[in-house]
Amino acid sequence: MPASRPFTDVRNSSSECRAHERGLIASTTHLLLHGHRIVEARTLDLSAGGLRVVAPVNLPLYLVCGVRLVVPAIPSGAHTVMARTQVMNIVFSGKQNGFVMGLRFTSIPRQALAAIEAYLHEKFTYTSYLARRRRPAGAPPSAADAVPALAAATRSGQSPVFPPA
Repeated sequence: MPASRPFTDVRNSSSECRAHERGLIASTTHLLLHGHRIVEARTLDLSAGGLRVVAPVNLPLYLVCGVRLVVPAIPSGAHTVMARTQVMNIVFSGKQNGFVMGLRFTSIPRQALAAIEAYLHEKFTYTSYLARRRRPAGAPPSAADAVPALAAATRSGQSPVFPPA
């Protein structure tokens, strides 16, 4: 009988492979596949490097496809983002009722990337503000306290998220 080799976990458990901060988003994404086939998917999160979606089909790993999604614009409106992506990971999820896929942007227009970054900036600014308001008295400070302008704006009666007109 051949000697067995020990299993080696090649994943780095101390850090993730992501280079960009992700923000939760609930929207519909269209995956544009070869042969003009369009698959509708649910977007779970978004970053400047890619997105995570749930789709009803199992796509091959490393498949390159187009995506079309709508990103909310702050304070109002929306941007339609079209980009080229690559399937980097995929797993079936009974809880999500579909295949959860990590898609990495391989080609994205500057305007689309700017729309994503603006959305995430406003989202993180607002959620940081809410996190500070919900923290119980006497709780230790968090990274959200690194934005003192929000507290000053709140005390002065201005919107902590949107600049004065």
